[in-house]
Amino acid sequence: MKKLVLTSSLFLCFSIAFSQITFVKGYMINMAGDTLKGEVKMNPKKEFDNYNKVYFKDASGVQKNYKPDKVKGYGFDGKHFIASKFEGEPTFYKVLSRGHIMLYEVMFEMQQMNEISVKNEYYLAKKTDTEYSKLKEKSLRSNWKNI
Repeated sequence: MKKLVLTSSLFLCFSIAFSQITFVKGYMINMAGDTLKGEVKMNPKKEFDNYNKVYFKDASGVQKNYKPDKVKGYGFDGKHFIASKFEGEPTFYKVLSRGHIMLYEVMFEMQQMNEISVKNEYYLAKKTDTEYSKLKEKSLRSNWKNI
């Protein structure tokens, strides 16, 4: 019994320690189009924050919080985000697929029955498009059944 409690306690401590807010190597693209190398602050428990802001530390150690209307994009750990508008508000879209046709994901909060929940939507666009086409969930489900 003592071994089980000790093992469980150690596992819990390690999982808490590794799921904390950390800085990871990344980049940010400023409004001039320059790519700045540095570190991005990430919180695995609050993925929604990745779509609203980026906390960036540049090579000189200067830390600053950026909203989607102040940068063109950012990335870390193989994840890439571009700034655009969602329902008229600036937000970051996660790039899921690159190529001639791009696939993006956006995450937003919505209120349902006095509760705030987070929802994801998916969009397609050509590389040169400034507006994205929303993928409808019903069409995705029916198309996946045919594959």
